[in-house]
Amino acid sequence: MKKASLIGISISTLFYMLCSLLGYAAFGNNAPGNFLTGFGFYEPFWLVDFANLCIAVHLVGAYQVISQPVYGFVEGWCRKKWPQSGFIAREYPIPIPFGSIFNFNFFRLVWRTAYVIFTTAVATMLPFFNDFLGLLGAATFWPLTVYFPIEMYISRAQLDLFRDSSSLSRPTSLSNLYPNPLCVYDKVTEQSEEKTCFFIVFRFAKGIDENRQQKPASEA
Repeated sequence: MKKASLIGISISTLFYMLCSLLGYAAFGNNAPGNFLTGFGFYEPFWLVDFANLCIAVHLVGAYQVISQPVYGFVEGWCRKKWPQSGFIAREYPIPIPFGSIFNFNFFRLVWRTAYVIFTTAVATMLPFFNDFLGLLGAATFWPLTVYFPIEMYISRAQLDLFRDSSSLSRPTSLSNLYPNPLCVYDKVTEQSEEKTCFFIVFRFAKGIDENRQQKPASEA
């Protein structure tokens, strides 16, 4: 797991840094959110299709990994709440090739399917999805990628931070904290006011207030 995490995060960091640095160097603040088609690049079409396929594969895998804690929490809570329910607790072993067994559960099928449908519907209804995605990524990068993994490793290995070579773990974690609020601030302010959800909420509230002020004048 440690080796897989190291390789995965290293590759992700490499690609993100290349996209961010080269994109900013080439386009500055006008860098598009989608480098594939954001500036009219559609040829060769096979390259764009292949890149979109890679993104889909990456998102499907990442979605499953990120959602596992939610699945595990809800399913564990339901098993404790209704331990006698066959729909929730009963497992149906299904043999698959090469001598393996797949444990099928109806509640797991229904719950996970409903969760995926709900989150997908919410994501498609969100305006300015790239802005929301960037904001969430900036806000959750340090706690999910740096802080919690280090703290879990320290707790599981029962390290003595004053004697072991891992004494720099927490200072290293804290040193990676300072870019986090800066990235959040940048994602909030990088777009023009006309393109941010905060401006839409402000315009909506302002419109309601203007209508209230105009109503007495129209009645008079």
